[in-house]
Amino acid sequence: QQGLFFYGINGPKADPWGASTSFLCVKSPLERMGVQTMFGAPGTCNGSMAVDFLAFVDTHGNALGRPLFAGEVFAAQLWYRDPPSPKTTMLSNAVQWTMLP
Repeated sequence: QQGLFFYGINGPKADPWGASTSFLCVKSPLERMGVQTMFGAPGTCNGSMAVDFLAFVDTHGNALGRPLFAGEVFAAQLWYRDPPSPKTTMLSNAVQWTMLP
């Protein structure tokens, strides 16, 4: 399946996504990262995706939150295709972190 990471710098939220099967947890504006393909065995929920956030920001001069500074708070989440779900897509749990010097 395909998916993409996205992030924001305006804090978390919790809006239901598709028949309340998951939640949109990142406030707008959002920065979308590139589409990835997840590999795993069908029906086993063992696929995974990863992103190097610092490499993304370093190679995208107009990326949200750039330039980075200590104390800046980011929230990120993964959107991915899930054909059996009500909207045929799902959202992962979100993560939040604070940039350190």
